[in-house]
Amino acid sequence: MVENATLYVRNAVFISSAEIQTDEVPKERRLVKYCLNTLFYFEEKGMKKRFFVVLLNTIIHATVAWKQSLTFSDCWSIYYVNNDHSYEITWNGDEIYSPCQVTFHGYDPDNVLNEYKVCLRASNWNITDAGSGVELAYYMGDDVLNDYLEKTYSKQSMSSATEQWCSEGNKYVDVKLKTTSSIYTQGKIKLQVSAHMTYNYYKSIAWIVGGTIGGVALLISVVSMVLVICCRRRQNAGVVYNTPNVAGNTILTQSGAQQLAERAVTFSFSSFYADHMVLQRGSRGASVWGHSPKHGDKIDLYLDNQHSGSIKVDSHGIWQGVVHNPGENHGYTLTASSSLGNITLKDVWFGDVWLCSGQSNMAFTVGQLANATDEVSDTSSHQDIRLFKAKPHLSTTPLTEFTRTSIGEQWLLPTAASVKYFSAVCWLFGKYLSSHVSYPIGLVESDWGGTPVEAWSSPDALQKCNSTQRHLSPSPVNQHSNNVLWNGMIHPFLKSTIYGALWYQGEANSRNAFDYSCRFPAMIDDWRSKFHSASLQTVDAMFPFGFVQLAPNRNTSAIGSFPLVRWAQTANHGKVPNNRLKNVFMAVALDLPDYASPRGHIHPRLKHDVAARLVLGALAVAYKKSGIDYQGPYPSSYTLHRDSNTLTIEYDNGRSPIDVRNTNGFQICCSLSHKVCHAYLHDYGWTNAPIKSHDTSSITLDTSNCSLSHHSIGGIRYEWSESPCDFKQCAIYGAANYLPSPPFIVTRLFQ
Repeated sequence: MVENATLYVRNAVFISSAEIQTDEVPKERRLVKYCLNTLFYFEEKGMKKRFFVVLLNTIIHATVAWKQSLTFSDCWSIYYVNNDHSYEITWNGDEIYSPCQVTFHGYDPDNVLNEYKVCLRASNWNITDAGSGVELAYYMGDDVLNDYLEKTYSKQSMSSATEQWCSEGNKYVDVKLKTTSSIYTQGKIKLQVSAHMTYNYYKSIAWIVGGTIGGVALLISVVSMVLVICCRRRQNAGVVYNTPNVAGNTILTQSGAQQLAERAVTFSFSSFYADHMVLQRGSRGASVWGHSPKHGDKIDLYLDNQHSGSIKVDSHGIWQGVVHNPGENHGYTLTASSSLGNITLKDVWFGDVWLCSGQSNMAFTVGQLANATDEVSDTSSHQDIRLFKAKPHLSTTPLTEFTRTSIGEQWLLPTAASVKYFSAVCWLFGKYLSSHVSYPIGLVESDWGGTPVEAWSSPDALQKCNSTQRHLSPSPVNQHSNNVLWNGMIHPFLKSTIYGALWYQGEANSRNAFDYSCRFPAMIDDWRSKFHSASLQTVDAMFPFGFVQLAPNRNTSAIGSFPLVRWAQTANHGKVPNNRLKNVFMAVALDLPDYASPRGHIHPRLKHDVAARLVLGALAVAYKKSGIDYQGPYPSSYTLHRDSNTLTIEYDNGRSPIDVRNTNGFQICCSLSHKVCHAYLHDYGWTNAPIKSHDTSSITLDTSNCSLSHHSIGGIRYEWSESPCDFKQCAIYGAANYLPSPPFIVTRLFQ
């Protein structure tokens, strides 16, 4: 039973428009895609087939409609709905777990439509539990995916509803199912989500005309290419570019494919590189790379007309070199020169580049903060920060770089508009860090709500933990599947140079918390290794990695699985850095609940303390600044006093004073036979041990609940619950730095 919670339904299956590129789509769509691929080999090389796309999509949208059944598999995620998609959300009384909200946004893959509505229709709405009710709240905003509650609908029983709720114009809709009372396992809700789109006919006609001209130009190019090939065949006997196979089908040989690829690829920087960007400073230099159709061509790099190095285009049409900061702190002009011409980036700075990744608490935007108005208006004084944001994008194979459409913000300067929809933790980290350094900060956001660590891990990383399959991973492939976000949202960064990474994730792994202690460190190791290798060793092989330990969730005294995730986040050591997680720092957040958050209590709005704690860790661990007190107190010794039924815990060998804010939070495990207390997740054997007394560096616990004449103490744990305390009111803090002591569990004591 969960009160005032939102529905979270297990075993869900989502199909989003991002998966149209896979084989898990209706045969009509596969057929059309096959036809398009057959007509235009250059489809994946960036050519726009506007003429045929408009005509074919018009036919498809008018004749093909397919429906996917699903239940809530994750929260705070975004799904794109096209005319030929229809989603059906069903809840059959499964367990209500946590706040949940899913956004459906109109999807215009060909940029032809400019108006759409996303609609909900309740085909079944029946809650049979007496006194219970369910609230459907949908949000409507502009083109962005964050806004406030605008309309609410609530009924206890609606078994044959025909009412429909739609967004207005070019807007989106969020679905949020929230209990207003208690719900057990009865009740049934069925919602249909669909999109209704209208073509901009003027724009369509323009594309048709443009497509016709482009088609004629393409036809002329193809004819010219055929004539050239024929001439070359006559001049070079035995050189064959197109070879028939046994079945008589035409196979493009490597030479022919290379020629076609050269026609599609242009001399360019990778999509990660743009005006106003921040390149990584330091002695290692910064990797700069791009594309060229001319294999073997020489590329010269210049910073403000000063030669910075030469490289050659490889056999894959990629060039990659290293540039170094000349020393002066100003915006540079970066030029790449080849036999095909020059390409230039302007206002390029050198500083530190931080990659921010994870799930919804990292994706939580500045505009969603409790003081959003103040933060959004405070941007003019932080022009030394630059912003890059990747859109949610999954892939079943590793991507070399981002497409232009998968980039949300491409090295924008801070403005009210760009900051409002940027990650709050990432922005605040950069904002606070910039006051401690004298060079620009580049912030790179790549996150997706509700996603597990397995999705962000490469096959190599999962193999280290024997994690080849995720039993909860739905089929067909979606953002919860192994490797798909590593492929689509991390791999494209590998050739570029970063200074460090920030990570806020773990909620989605609360049901397999025991595995997290291996998978999370393995992911960090793998990221470090692959960034170092792909960036021409310009990324440190042990680059600093900071993470946020899970914040509270529900307002409950239940233990839940969050304590295990918090422990696993430290590789079962309790604090970082440690022997398993080297050059790693952590922001403890278990004392920062926000049960009134309109985005759900799992998404606290007060990210400022989280960011400030991350910055302290970064200054001490990443920047090696001395005198930074960046950790809360941690136990260094335990002394049992059998005669007085007490146990004394000393912190940090008595070096740092502690601040005791309440007497709760500690538990001991009574063991009859000196055996290890085996039930981390349950209360069996565990009993409260309140603080009896304390001094400046130690506390003494009352162990009388576990009579030492008949029992022994097999374990001690601290703040071992889902939401252990009120805001900044856990038991132990540092008296000087006001940082909370992290949760811990210790077993096999006094045996």
